[in-house]
Amino acid sequence: MKNIKKYGFLLLFISVFFSGCQKQEENLVIEKKVVKTEIIEKKTFSPTIEISGFLEPKSQTLIAAEISGTVSTIFVEEGTQIFSGQKLLQFSAGDNFAATDLQAARTALENAEKNLQIVISSSEFDKKSAEISIQKAKTAIESLQKSEEKTDKSVSAQVSAAESSIKLAETNLKNAEKNLQDIEETFSKSEQDLQENIENTVSSSIVSLRSALNAADEILGVSDSNEYKNDSFEYVLGFYEPQTRIDAENTFLPIWHKFLKLEKSWSDDPKKISISQIQDISKEIRDVLQKTDLMLQKTTSTGSLPDSAILGFKNSITTQRNQTEQILTQISQVLQQEKEIEIQKSQKISSAKIAVQSSKEQLEQAKKNVSQVDASGDNQKIQIDSQILQAEKDLQAAENQKASVLEKSDLSIQSAIAARDSARSALNSAQMRYGKLSVFSSVTGTLLEKKIEIGSTITAGSPLFLIGDINYLKFFSEVSTENINNIEVGMSVEILVDNLEQPTIGVITKIFPIADVTTRRVKIEVEVPNLEKKLFANSFARGKISGKAKEKIVIPFSALVSEFPPEIFVVENEMVVSRKIELGKRNSDFVEIISGLSVDDEIVIEKQPGLESGNEIYRFAEEENLDQEQEETEEKKNNSDNLEKNLHPASSKIDDWDVPG
Repeated sequence: MKNIKKYGFLLLFISVFFSGCQKQEENLVIEKKVVKTEIIEKKTFSPTIEISGFLEPKSQTLIAAEISGTVSTIFVEEGTQIFSGQKLLQFSAGDNFAATDLQAARTALENAEKNLQIVISSSEFDKKSAEISIQKAKTAIESLQKSEEKTDKSVSAQVSAAESSIKLAETNLKNAEKNLQDIEETFSKSEQDLQENIENTVSSSIVSLRSALNAADEILGVSDSNEYKNDSFEYVLGFYEPQTRIDAENTFLPIWHKFLKLEKSWSDDPKKISISQIQDISKEIRDVLQKTDLMLQKTTSTGSLPDSAILGFKNSITTQRNQTEQILTQISQVLQQEKEIEIQKSQKISSAKIAVQSSKEQLEQAKKNVSQVDASGDNQKIQIDSQILQAEKDLQAAENQKASVLEKSDLSIQSAIAARDSARSALNSAQMRYGKLSVFSSVTGTLLEKKIEIGSTITAGSPLFLIGDINYLKFFSEVSTENINNIEVGMSVEILVDNLEQPTIGVITKIFPIADVTTRRVKIEVEVPNLEKKLFANSFARGKISGKAKEKIVIPFSALVSEFPPEIFVVENEMVVSRKIELGKRNSDFVEIISGLSVDDEIVIEKQPGLESGNEIYRFAEEENLDQEQEETEEKKNNSDNLEKNLHPASSKIDDWDVPG
């Protein structure tokens, strides 16, 4: 046993000695680590907010029994679609034997309750009426007394107002008469200007029409002065034929003589000629020029009448026709102006005269009002005195009525309450014997729960069926006040349940305006579509919300050396240094850094095995340059291993040693 201990201590010493030598040799080899790094910069970051809660129907309606009875038939099963008005349940026919008694009891109770309400209302009404009458009488007396003091002031003010109305009416009358005078003067000037324009138009038109007739006569040669001046041209025009000559004379001469007569009258007295006469003769001369122009268009040249002569005549006639048309246009404009002036004159002068007459009537009425106000003031004083006397009588009558009402109301109400209680007791007894045979749904939805079975005996108010809308579910959860500003109504939410692999997308429909007193978390509501009925109401679910994107300092999860406490490696002077940080919000890829890191810091983004604070590093991009150093390190390690093997043979296990007994 002593030998065993001796050899044991020897083995322990040798092992410790060579182990120390090996560690000393390893410390002599400085191994640089290859790491991936990243320079910190702010990134757009949307935190993932995880929530949990229960899915509830969008709406639920509990169908309850109105009366007592025994269930004989149920027409629906859980999970079926229910429509409003659909028959759900049938009671036993035996429960309907007391229908007549029940109806009579209901009627009696309704009548008793109505009578009680009538008695109470009547009593309250009588009390209020008496109080109102008393108050009205007191108010009337006070008001009338004040009115009596104010009557004189009121009458004085009314007289002053009436006198002011007279002054105003007189001013309005002067203004209306002045306005009428201004309108008449304005239209007088317009008519003078129009008459001058007419005279100028008539004068210029006679000159132009004389020129037009002369031009036509120069071609036709019909008048006495031009009859023998163009024989050759008459031949060309066909006037050598007697009938043609006669037609030309019949066309031209009447107009010619008519114009000469008109011209003579105008010369004697220009005002005798109206513009309408000029318009009529202008139209006739226009027709003569048109016929002459048509004749010229058919004329061909001859030896005695060359083309140039014919062209000259044509141009002359065309010019005269244009001038005649201008005369007619000018005359139409003048006539239209004359018509418009006449219409406006009639309307405005008529309106002005009406205004003058109205102002006169207002003045007369204002004068009458002064007299009426004086008479009215005296009448008001007499009426007020009479009203005060009547109000005092009304006050005494109202006080007497109130005393009488108070005496009678208590007895009437007690009697009506006793009758109501007796009728209610009779109805309760009748309802025990009677049940409504059928129950119908009041809503549309899915039958979520059937709370009774065939043969069940129920009483009034017992729950029968739970019907809800599960096409859309409501998902309620809570969000911390720290995250509440990162969400808003309308955001999408991934809803995950255990029985479905794929998430369902819901929408935030409400953010409640108050936080929980205990947890300080804010409740939110999410609407989740369930048209395919794959989600189950009242089941547990989890949700994920992608919050509002903001510029933040974030790192990948792979950069964390530890999370509790949070720690990362930072590169400083080509060495990794451990640094504690404070973590913030997260999403599936990144975590926000609240403190401990700044923009432009360099961090290790993938933790390497054996990497410790103080290690020198090669960045991942420099890995190819490390091959030589790794070979040298491996060679040193092999030499160290060989040295240890020489000092510690393979048969170093204590079991293999030959230990003396």
